[in-house]
Amino acid sequence: MKSVIALYDKVDKAQAAARALLTGGFSQSSIKLYVAAQDERNQALLAKTDYKIRLAGEGAKGLTHLYHMLMQLGVPEEEALLYCKEIETGRGNAFVAVHGQGEEVPRITETLNGFGPTVANNLVSHWRLPRIVYFPFSLQNTPLEDGALADRELRLMEESLARMIVPRVKISHLVFEEPIEEFSFIAPRLTPTYLRTILSPYLEALDDLQQLIDQMQGVEVASIRLLSITENSSVNVTVEGAIQVLQWLTETLLPWRAENMDKGKYQDPRALGRGEIELAFALVTHLAPWLSKAEKKNYVVRVIPALHVLLTSELSIRVEG
Repeated sequence: MKSVIALYDKVDKAQAAARALLTGGFSQSSIKLYVAAQDERNQALLAKTDYKIRLAGEGAKGLTHLYHMLMQLGVPEEEALLYCKEIETGRGNAFVAVHGQGEEVPRITETLNGFGPTVANNLVSHWRLPRIVYFPFSLQNTPLEDGALADRELRLMEESLARMIVPRVKISHLVFEEPIEEFSFIAPRLTPTYLRTILSPYLEALDDLQQLIDQMQGVEVASIRLLSITENSSVNVTVEGAIQVLQWLTETLLPWRAENMDKGKYQDPRALGRGEIELAFALVTHLAPWLSKAEKKNYVVRVIPALHVLLTSELSIRVEG
């Protein structure tokens, strides 16, 4: 898949480009129109369109969201900052983002160019989507100075979480393959009991966490869609809509577990509980730094059950090169 993006100085141009793509056979789900939030006229567009329109945001909060969204589309960092600058200064009032197969890129680009994008030679381009799309996250370099949880708050959250029933699951070996959201794991024979007690709780945890990530970032919330489960020498699972949570799992959660739990730092359940709270708080702070401290703590409590399932499983992930 590739992502093709064009910036326009007028919303009308972006609308016309999106309609042309829709008429040309591209699906609604593959076309997104983002408009600057500062224009009241743009707000009215949300109620009367047959394709998705999103507000690109205003102020620091909106620009942060826009930057993260562009990074998720596969836009290089420097290009993402350029788009944010264009929206912030008003030179770009809207842009269209389209997902398509490689062979569709020339037709998409030709259509977008036909409606006069801003600085066409520089700002209409295409990028190969990374195999797993997610912006970098690290517990170590996440600023928590004025948002850190005090010991008293940690204790209160521990008491709240202690009343929640958190299932434990055991998964053996998981391997990501192309496409992005297809993975397999070495497992016993695929049986109803295995599906109910092992696989289902794990997929539900992925789904819960992905939906919470969507909520925090203010984007449309949708459940992970299970496309297929097949069994050959291993059990292969294909899902849709789990890109962010799978990326966070492989880049952050499992390395954190290897560095801490696997080295015996959290053998005490109480210590593990605190570690989970701090990890969840760092995740929420990174994804939605604009939230109030109370809102962040609310999300932490909601993140913990799914995080605990993913963290305490015996899952071992290998990303295929």
